Amino acid sequence: MTRITFNSSDEKLTEAFNWAKEQALSYVNYEDKVGDWYEAALPNRKSFCMRDVFHQSMGAHFLGLQHITKNMLNKFVENISSSRDWCTYWEINLNNEPCQVDYTNDDDFWYNLPANFELINCCYNQYLWTGNLDYINGESYLYFYNKTLNDYINHWDKDGDGFIEFNEVNGRRGIASYNEDKKNQDALLIADMLAAQYTGASTYSKILSLNHDYEKAYDYQEQAKGIKEIYNNDWYNGNTKSFYSIKNRDGIYTDTYIGICNTMPLRFDLVDTPYIQGVLDYIYEKGAYNVEELSYFPELFYKYGSTKKGYELLLKLSDPQLKRRDYPEVSYSVIATIVLGVMGVKADYSYRTVSTISQLNDTGYGKLENVPVFNNHISIHHKGSSSSTFKNISGEPLYWKAIFRGRKDKVWVNDKPYMMIYEKDSLGQEYSYVTLLVKEGCEYNIRVI
Repeated sequence: MTRITFNSSDEKLTEAFNWAKEQALSYVNYEDKVGDWYEAALPNRKSFCMRDVFHQSMGAHFLGLQHITKNMLNKFVENISSSRDWCTYWEINLNNEPCQVDYTNDDDFWYNLPANFELINCCYNQYLWTGNLDYINGESYLYFYNKTLNDYINHWDKDGDGFIEFNEVNGRRGIASYNEDKKNQDALLIADMLAAQYTGASTYSKILSLNHDYEKAYDYQEQAKGIKEIYNNDWYNGNTKSFYSIKNRDGIYTDTYIGICNTMPLRFDLVDTPYIQGVLDYIYEKGAYNVEELSYFPELFYKYGSTKKGYELLLKLSDPQLKRRDYPEVSYSVIATIVLGVMGVKADYSYRTVSTISQLNDTGYGKLENVPVFNNHISIHHKGSSSSTFKNISGEPLYWKAIFRGRKDKVWVNDKPYMMIYEKDSLGQEYSYVTLLVKEGCEYNIRVI
């Protein structure tokens, strides 16, 4: 198997990628009872847990492990059960069993309730990059999505307000957050749970649209819209220029900083544009409680164009001196951040389109080779922020959307003058782009001024 490679004029980036690639691949296992899998939990636990798999899945894709991710997601999807009140197994081991440390029986097991909703988001992202239609119309997947957006919510929403609440009597069997601190027992709603429900509804709406069920798609999009309005109107904290993490049972919002509760709303596009920079600044100021939280930060800052801080956090995450750098999530996150963040690559199988935007910090270069996308392999080469080259190494024709920040007056495609289109991104910043159809074996260079 030919795997992705990356090199850059920035030796620190090249070193980070090469370390992460070797480290991440060391966690891959083949032909166990559970099938092929990669570690996505505490090292040496011989297992994979839902939250970690979701976060590691994009790094795994770039390493050519998308079929392994599919196997692992299958296991979660197939084990949803009414006997567990529409939860699945939180963590599965190499023997294809729920981990004993997390699971005693169907009445006593560990479960973080945002997971069902994030699984829907993860599967949709895998579809965008692989084109695997199982994620969109596979029977077991659609069953999981439908049960999550209906029976799951109905069971765990004890007061009938449409949101899954934090309920102490649920114990470890229904923790309404990814944050597991027992100090939050007075909480009613926690922000990452709200963000998870939002992405569950909005992503399911997109999947329904792809299946031409537009009436239901509209209903779930309206559901997501309602959650977004509540969060941005009621949860905003003007003192911190960010958002509250917790709403207590007395209706009072608390200033307690919980990293995961600030990252997840950004990760799932819940935060309205005017507030995004304030949330990023708040996260940067407060920092991460542990390496798991930190592993989300670099990609998040790159996602919203904060490249200098994204770069700083990426190097921090890959620093050999970082405590617990061997946690599997770290290496997979470094790979994903370099591809999605530094090189600005996105894919959308629905339109067979790959978009790129350079987020290199200087005038140097970055080059990715053998990036898997759909059934293709591509290469991307950025020189600073003014020149990008794209090659469809193998596979059917696809579209390349080459994006450049700002309004560019002149553009050349393979040294011939061309016309650009101008738009604004989610932050209201203007950018210029060209879209080209790239056949197998063809290569295009775009230069702008």
